[in-house]
Amino acid sequence: MKEIGRRRGSERRQREREEHDRPCGEAAHAMEFDLLDGYLLGGTPAKGEVIRRLLESPVRNQRAAPFYEGMRILGARTPDLSLMALRLVLAELEIPRPRLGRMGRTALAAGLLGCALGVLRLVGAPLGVLIAAACVLYPALLFGLGALHVDDVRLVLRRGSPA
Repeated sequence: MKEIGRRRGSERRQREREEHDRPCGEAAHAMEFDLLDGYLLGGTPAKGEVIRRLLESPVRNQRAAPFYEGMRILGARTPDLSLMALRLVLAELEIPRPRLGRMGRTALAAGLLGCALGVLRLVGAPLGVLIAAACVLYPALLFGLGALHVDDVRLVLRRGSPA
């Protein structure tokens, strides 16, 4: 049983590491960027050829659809700025959203505990009930939201024991 819990904890931490290490941008699309980069940075091939080849194999992305529509309408007269914007959209060069890490999950647990205690107070629960509820709910919320793992508790307990 201990092995299963340890394995689950390590699998969860591995998933969290993979989320942070996941490549963003070009790897997410099946498009070859050499064509656009070659034109935008070096001027080759010609713009008409770039537009034709882009329209032959469009990328299925809702954010890119207006750019492809503009290229269909304007052809070789498509502005270079539009091609640069298309390149950014396709590469998803945007500010990554911060992930809700352990600190965020801990703050969420504290907020939920505060709400629960507030509700208990509104219904007139005595102080003893509020203390008991806090002692039960906060650890349950920490473990339930993934802010605290069994391995963390074991590590702390091991540190406190004499050698």
